[in-house]
Amino acid sequence: MVGNVRYRGLNEIQLDMYDPPMQTHSATTSLVVRMKRGEERNRLAVAAAIQVQAKQLDPRVLVSGITTLEDIVNTELAPWRFSAWVFALFAGLAFALSMLGLFSLVSLDVANRRQEFAIRMAIGATNRHIIGGVFKSAGTRAGIGIVLGVAAAFISTRSLQSLLVGVELTDWRTYAAVVALVLLVVSIASYWPARRAASAAPLALLRRE
Repeated sequence: MVGNVRYRGLNEIQLDMYDPPMQTHSATTSLVVRMKRGEERNRLAVAAAIQVQAKQLDPRVLVSGITTLEDIVNTELAPWRFSAWVFALFAGLAFALSMLGLFSLVSLDVANRRQEFAIRMAIGATNRHIIGGVFKSAGTRAGIGIVLGVAAAFISTRSLQSLLVGVELTDWRTYAAVVALVLLVVSIASYWPARRAASAAPLALLRRE
């Protein structure tokens, strides 16, 4: 008696009982052969050898429909892989749009603070102070958003546990990559407008208002 048998389908788990071939009256309809590692490339030669051996045992036997376990698994996984690629495509587009929105939001925030920068430079603030202040403000907001986002993602993945096979729910490398990308976008969005504002004359910034 065996459990967790999935040869009828990845989603169809069966509990089966195996009988010795000499003690069963059921006709044999399938033959499973384990090949040595490295023989997968010579599958045609292995299949031909199996057909020859079967003919020697019984000239009436017909061995057809030869396939590999890899092909069977790939066929079963094809719909899942397609759905995963579509989901990844839309997720990538959503992430790109969110990064574009984040970039625009940080740039707009820096642009709206031109008058503040002009007053601070007029009373002695240097370029380093202006750029550092922008980074501090944007970094604080980005940090709060990252903490909330990671917490929400960590909690929401609990509901996806039944859909994931061989994938860890806490993939810290993915979390780290996303956090690094968000910080990179925030840094670029903060640096260029802040540097442009810091290099301008205070009077010119006030006139832009």
